Amino acid sequence: PAAQDSSGGEAVDAPREVLLNRQVVEVGADGKARRYRRVVQRVLSEAGVRQLDRRSFRAYPGYEDLRVLHVRVLHTDGTIEEGQTGRGSRLTIDLPPLEIGDVVDMEWRRDDLKTSIFGNYFGLDAAFAPEPQLATREADITVLESPELKLYYHLTGNDLANASVDTVESTLEDGTLMRRWSISDLTPRRSEALEPPAIERTPRVQASTYADWETFGQ
Repeated sequence: PAAQDSSGGEAVDAPREVLLNRQVVEVGADGKARRYRRVVQRVLSEAGVRQLDRRSFRAYPGYEDLRVLHVRVLHTDGTIEEGQTGRGSRLTIDLPPLEIGDVVDMEWRRDDLKTSIFGNYFGLDAAFAPEPQLATREADITVLESPELKLYYHLTGNDLANASVDTVESTLEDGTLMRRWSISDLTPRRSEALEPPAIERTPRVQASTYADWETFGQ
């Protein structure tokens, strides 16, 4: 339940740990995207049990289609329970009863239904560890880029100095460009008073159809 923080300091108690944080984004030529998420977590304490008792999902009504695909709980005795799934702009999922040591595996997706006010614009700001206070054992972010829509990428986050990111690029048969970034063993970070916001610290992938601010302004 405790792990050394990312600065090498004292151990950090955590209610959960993230075994896998997977994000896949497929971007069309019109800027609309289909976003898939899979998050696998292990419960480490009673606080973790309470935190995962219910899980809320949100989407923009009329602009996104939200679907919870699978919810599975692997209990410590080896049994597996399937949880509630659903579809809609606002979903709250009740998980099966949990105990310390259980593993919770959730998959969901959000698909754009309309383009934004910027037309065929696409933007991405994806963190490898959306909850930096938790240890993340494995995380990967994959972008499938249409050959008709050029994207510009930026890998950022102060904590990258203590992490190693593997990058793979390939072109699929239909011309789609696949980029994948993988990272492992991100240790939890203890919050400090007046520290910079998490968006400045946590490793993340950013992408945009705009090359720079001047292009955006035009």
